Amino acid sequence: MKPVRLSLIKAPVKPIWRLLDGRFGFAQSARVIRSTRALTVCGMMVALSIVLGRMLVIPLSQDLRVSFAYLPIAMSGMLFGPMAAVMCAVLADIIGANLFPSGPFFIGFTLSAALAGLVWGMAFYRLNIRFWHCLVAVMVVNFGVHVCLNSYWVMLLYGRAWTLRAAAALLKNTVQSFADVMLLMLMSLLPARFPKSLRAGIPYPER
Repeated sequence: MKPVRLSLIKAPVKPIWRLLDGRFGFAQSARVIRSTRALTVCGMMVALSIVLGRMLVIPLSQDLRVSFAYLPIAMSGMLFGPMAAVMCAVLADIIGANLFPSGPFFIGFTLSAALAGLVWGMAFYRLNIRFWHCLVAVMVVNFGVHVCLNSYWVMLLYGRAWTLRAAAALLKNTVQSFADVMLLMLMSLLPARFPKSLRAGIPYPER
C-alpha cells in the first residue's frame, strides 16, 4: 500500500484556512495576541470573567446558573479576534475551576468554553457590530453550546437524562438571551472609546 503524501493532505486544507483567515481573521488574531499589551488586556479579561462566572452568579440548580462571564470573553474577541477569545475562555474555565471549584473538573466544559469563545471571536472581530451579529452569536452559544452540548456533558457527569436537563436549560437560556443580546450591543460601543493601541480589530471592515 502506497503511503499518503503529505502534500495531498495539505492541498485541500490551505484554501479552507485562507477562507477562514480572510473572513474571520484567525492569522491576524494569532499575531495580535503575541504582543505584551494584548496579553495584558487578555489577562484582565480572564480575571474579570472568573469574577463574573464564579462569584457574581445567580444559581438556579446544581448545574444551571445565570452568569455574565461571557462578556469579557466576547470583548477579547472584539478586540483581538477568535484566537484570543478561545485562549481567554479556556484559561478562565481552567483557572476558575481550580480556584473556585463547584464540582469535579470536567474537560467537556472547557471544550464548551472554547467553542463559545470561538463563536464570539468569529462573530465580532473586525466588524461594525449590528443587532443581527449579536443575535446569531447568542443563539449559537446559548442553544448550541449551553443547551445541547452542556446537557450532554451533564448527562455523562451526573447521569441525568439529557432531555430533562436540556428542557430546563432551554427555558433559562431563552429568557437570558434577550438580556445577552442587549448587553452585547451596549458593549460593542466600548471599543471605540479605547486607546488606538488596544483596538487591534477596529475599524471593523464590512464582510
